[in-house]
Amino acid sequence: MREKGKISISGLENSELTWEKMYEWNIGSDLGFLDNRIDLHVDIYRRNSFDLIGSVRTSGIGGQFTKVANYADMKGKGIEIELGGYPLRNSNGLTWRSQFTFSHNTTKITKMDVTRNVWNLVSAEGGAVLGGPHRGLYSLNFEKLNQDRGYPTYTGLDGRPGTTYFWLQSDDTEYLVYNGPVDPTINGGFYNRFEYKGISLSFLFKFGFGNMVRLQPSYSASYSDLYNVSKDLINRWIYVGDEYLTVIPSVLDGYASSYEVYSDSGERNAAVYTYNAYNYSSARVAKGDYIRLSTITLGYSLPSKWLNNYGFKRAQLNFVANNIAILYADKKLNGVDPEFYANGGVALPMPKQLTLSLKLGF
Repeated sequence: MREKGKISISGLENSELTWEKMYEWNIGSDLGFLDNRIDLHVDIYRRNSFDLIGSVRTSGIGGQFTKVANYADMKGKGIEIELGGYPLRNSNGLTWRSQFTFSHNTTKITKMDVTRNVWNLVSAEGGAVLGGPHRGLYSLNFEKLNQDRGYPTYTGLDGRPGTTYFWLQSDDTEYLVYNGPVDPTINGGFYNRFEYKGISLSFLFKFGFGNMVRLQPSYSASYSDLYNVSKDLINRWIYVGDEYLTVIPSVLDGYASSYEVYSDSGERNAAVYTYNAYNYSSARVAKGDYIRLSTITLGYSLPSKWLNNYGFKRAQLNFVANNIAILYADKKLNGVDPEFYANGGVALPMPKQLTLSLKLGF
């Protein structure tokens, strides 16, 4: 990097860094039945990936605390199926095309040269653990709410109950709970298209299953008027006994927050740690499963006799609606798009779109 005549180092050399490599085999077939009224496509694959590249923490010797390096090997396998056909196709011009797609994909880390810390594994993006998926979601094991004050407690190291303090930079991750992969293991869609005398109607359903998502970190030991709070606080712990009715922690007063929350480290203001830990606990995990009505398209091709006098060969009018509705998702998401969480929850959610277009051919 060069700035005002000066040269500075933006990254140190890693002479051992090499390309990611992959060995793959797959078997596929394309079949047609009943004079191609039904078609079937199947692909099965296995992949051995080597020298995966990622950010790796170092001891700091050499001048960098983190480096980009080859850190793991991974195996993957899956199957993809596409089944389509024409349930209806007659001489009157009425055609119905239907198509169903399905894929199942899994990954497994077979070798790791680095150790991930707690924070790497409990964050929404997930992390790699030997024997686990490429991106697995792990959590602090939420136990219960304190019966006197309603703050969250956890099962800690060596199964110790009532823990309220965790060091998220620790390399000791054995006590974490595995929730599942961050990426869906099952994906697919169901597509239908109807055509009749220049009029066409099509719609697409999409689905994804098998993954888990980390809910937004909404809880804190204290709140101010500068922040929006989750509506889930309506169901928070308020009175003794509420710990049997809810897992939403209480809003602590200043005294309880500073002095009454127990900390393994003996620190004052320990409530800050236990409420932050709640955001990365098993209580703040939801299924990423969804079924979405993704697209509806209504089209009309104008008759040629209408176009000849205007110098056009073809013209088509289309009305398209995208991202129409989520038909199924985990209730813990409170209506938030599961794919928004899957993208890290840092971009705008997918908006609904209505488009009217006219295509002309000369």
